[in-house]
Parts: sequence; C-alpha cells; structure tokens
Amino acid sequence: MSKRKKIIKSHRYYNNKVINIVRLLDILKQCRSINCCPLRNTAHSFSIQSNMKDPIEIFGTIDSSEYDIPQKGDKLFKMPSNYCELSVVNRNNELNDFLIPKGYYETAIDGLKKIRETQNNSVKDSLIYPVLYNFRHYLEITMKDTIRNFKISKKEISPEQVGYIGGHSLLDIWKKLKPYLPLNEEQTDECKTFEELINEINEIDNQSFSFRYSYKRPNEENDVRESILNNCIDIDVENLERVIKRMHFYLERISNYASIQREEEN
Repeated sequence: MSKRKKIIKSHRYYNNKVINIVRLLDILKQCRSINCCPLRNTAHSFSIQSNMKDPIEIFGTIDSSEYDIPQKGDKLFKMPSNYCELSVVNRNNELNDFLIPKGYYETAIDGLKKIRETQNNSVKDSLIYPVLYNFRHYLEITMKDTIRNFKISKKEISPEQVGYIGGHSLLDIWKKLKPYLPLNEEQTDECKTFEELINEINEIDNQSFSFRYSYKRPNEENDVRESILNNCIDIDVENLERVIKRMHFYLERISNYASIQREEEN
C-alpha cells in the first residue's frame, strides 16, 4: 500500500471513529430523555438487572464536549455573561509578581492531587510533567523576583528596573540570590538542604526544557531527534508533594523577607 493510501485510510478511520463516538453519545442522550434504552427493556436484561450496571450510568460519565470540534464564532477570550465564570488576566499589574508564581505553584499541587486520586498509570505518567514544570517555573520566577526586591532595598537598582538577566538555570539563579540572604542564613541546614534540592532539579532540567519536550532543542529543522531523558525516574508522589511544600515554605519566607526589606528602605 502506498504512503498516500495509508494516509487516506488512516484519515477515514479517524473520522469514522469520531463520528461513531458522537453518534453513540447522541443515542445515549435520547435513551436518557425517553427512558427507552433497549438493554433495559428486554426480558433478558430485566432478569439480570440486579447483576449488571445500567449502560446509561456507565456512559453518562463521558463528557460529550470532549468530542466537539471548533465552531464558527468560537473565541477563547470572551466576556462572561455570568460573572461567577470570570477570571481576569492582568487585573492588577502590581499584583502580577505575586499572582503568577502562586498560580504555577497551586497548579502543581492540584496536579499532584489528581495523580494520587487515579489508578491509571497513563494519567499518572502524563500529569507528572506539568507538575514538575509548574513547580520548577514557580521556583525560577520567585527567586528572580526575590533578587529584584533585595536589589531595590539596597538601592542597587530603581523600582523601574528589572534587576536580573534572563536565563533558566535554577542553580545559577540561586547562587545570585544567596549573597542577599540574612546574616548566617547560608550556614543553616535548611539553606544547605534547599540548595541540594535546587541542584537535584537542575541536574535533570538545567534550562527549563526537560519537562516540556521529549527531545532536545534542535538547532536546525532537519536535526535528528535526541531524547532529553535517557533513563526512567521513579518518583514517590507522596514524598514529592511533601518536599515541594517544604521548599515552597522556605522560599516564601525568603521572598517575604526581601519584600519587607524593600518596604522598610523605601
């Protein structure tokens, strides 16, 4: 079979599969509305009714919107008619430095909750990537903002200046933050452990890439795909959540201290 024929056959199979699923969902909706499911009305089904699950109960958990396709007039960003459904991007520019990292951290924690609730290994192994990425990004932007606040408090930069340069290495960012820590803080066990944990993440993902793609960043379009991670990494999710929360608490303590110093000096 030619490559073109294979593509056409695959395309037809995909379309038929989606159409059949949508048709099935339509039938189940009709059964629910008129109470006429044939599997419930036969004598045979009645005789074993107590031993079998209602098919509508089984399929009723399917969200039919998952099988919708984009419709003319669809918009991603639309004013809500019900303000209970409202979420605002850039509601208050002054709060963004707080809201953005908070969102990444909370999303990581919510992802961990979903992982622990499911028994599906595919779901577990899928969700772990955004969990790790979101927490890693929380660490990156929080440390950068903390550096900025320390620099403003020491008059090294003005509030209008950024205060740090680009770059995604957590270890490099941490090393720039450490000199601003309170007196003797670097010698505490908590600080040393935090640095070890930062380094642990950095060894796996030193440029904020490993949890977003399965292959290394290409230099040219025709580069050969090369896996970022060559080995499996077994993760105890309960332990991961516990340590993430400890790192969050420690970094927030430093971040809050930097904010207080900035307010006192200005």
